[in-house]
Amino acid sequence: MQDIHFEMQVAPVSRMMRLLEQGAVDVVPAFWSTEKRSNTLLFIEPYFTNEMVVVHYGDNTLSFSGARSLRFLSMSVIRGYGYYDFLSSIEGLELTPLSSLQACLELVEKRRADVAVADLWAAKYHFKT
Repeated sequence: MQDIHFEMQVAPVSRMMRLLEQGAVDVVPAFWSTEKRSNTLLFIEPYFTNEMVVVHYGDNTLSFSGARSLRFLSMSVIRGYGYYDFLSSIEGLELTPLSSLQACLELVEKRRADVAVADLWAAKYHFKT
């Protein structure tokens, strides 16, 4: 058995991307594979799957039937996430990039954004705590 030691760092996605590019970190355990990232990073086969959800304020009626139903809404998103390019292609969707899921959900709670996008497991954890 090899003597391997890990030091864990927690950082926003955009900072983690910079650390990867600078060679300051070697492994990121849950990072979206995109075409652009695949040009400079090596990805293994997926070991975990997750779903993306649209979160909105409880008394706000939202009829969600796919990406086009997000047109003309304001959405808080986590800066640096792999879905940004896709969401920015939706006509009329106003994106507000923020540093964390908590900040995104707070914007929805304060009604400064109509919706937030989140991965399901992170959203469940957030609302449980």
